[in-house]
Amino acid sequence: MKIKSYFKGLTLAFGMFNLLPASAQVVIQAYSATPQPTISRDSAGFLSCGVRVVVIDVVGPDSMDGHDFSLAIYANSAIGLLKSGKSKLSTVKKNPETVMPAPIKFWISKENEGVALLPEKFIPAETPGYILGGADVGLTYSAIMAIIGGEKMQFVNRYKSESLDKVIAFSAKMPDQEITPLLACFDGVLKRIGEKKK
Repeated sequence: MKIKSYFKGLTLAFGMFNLLPASAQVVIQAYSATPQPTISRDSAGFLSCGVRVVVIDVVGPDSMDGHDFSLAIYANSAIGLLKSGKSKLSTVKKNPETVMPAPIKFWISKENEGVALLPEKFIPAETPGYILGGADVGLTYSAIMAIIGGEKMQFVNRYKSESLDKVIAFSAKMPDQEITPLLACFDGVLKRIGEKKK
């Protein structure tokens, strides 16, 4: 009787799965994620600050994808900038290989929020294989703070060869000793942006 109930439940589950649209996105948990602070200065003080994140996604027994993206705020242009690319990592080959051409789509969001941060306009990236785009300052700042605070995040880094968005989830809090100088940088950059708007 228990066996019949089990198979009945299994059949129902498969039936519900088949009802999902072909475009349904599957969320995958990242193997690891490492956030790093990015800070730059000029003669007037802090010029830009943000976070670079390297997320490792296991795609095979001997291979991994290393998603590499950065979110930053720039004082001189008063915009947020998003940069994203990917490298192929293998236990067979020593050096990672940058995936070419650059991704065609990138967004990032808190796991519990529907609104994602994504580029509003694209800018030519100096680094081959990377996409670069301008974004809203407030949304960029909010996403950076969520990342360094260790909140659960989701992102998509889609390439032309991929038919669907691959949503990757991660969470990795930045060490306090790295957060402190980054917050000081944000104070300086946001102050310069505020002075520009006066």
